[in-house]
Amino acid sequence: MQLRQDKMELKILNETKNELFPRTEVKAEVAEEVVPTKEAVLEVLAAKYKVDKEAIKVIDVKGQFGLKVFEVNAHIYTSPEEKDRIEVKTKQEKEAEKKAKEEADKAAAEAKATEDAAKAEEEAKKAEEAKAAEAPAEEKKEEAPKAEEAEPTATTPSETTPEDEPKETTPTEEAKEEAKA
Repeated sequence: MQLRQDKMELKILNETKNELFPRTEVKAEVAEEVVPTKEAVLEVLAAKYKVDKEAIKVIDVKGQFGLKVFEVNAHIYTSPEEKDRIEVKTKQEKEAEKKAKEEADKAAAEAKATEDAAKAEEEAKKAEEAKAAEAPAEEKKEEAPKAEEAEPTATTPSETTPEDEPKETTPTEEAKEEAKA
């Protein structure tokens, strides 16, 4: 079998169905001028076997010095969930997933913050509208107490403020010098 896609020839050498794990183990040769990337091989295998790219694990791409033929080992699963359940993830894959999750969480938090800000803004507008509607009624109520406050009231000596009380003054330097002289 040969599949040619973007100058990449893929020749299947061995295809084994593994019953213990629901996968197909593939050994193939790729004829290419330079070493193909795992992503490029992944795309070719996904097109060949008509499965999702997430359901394929490219194990390795090996080459020999001076040859333009590379050996590819890959596992093709029935679904991405089966692949995640069976394949052991490398440290790099775990870190990449962790970063992606953190970025998704940050994006969700930012979206929620903007949504909350929009809600708060709407509530503030509603509150201002309610205050504007109540303001004319409050103005009429406030006018009546002002008339009562304008009436003069007699103050008793106990009601005097500290400002009205006489303050004790201490003699200044000049007053002391004059008293000595």
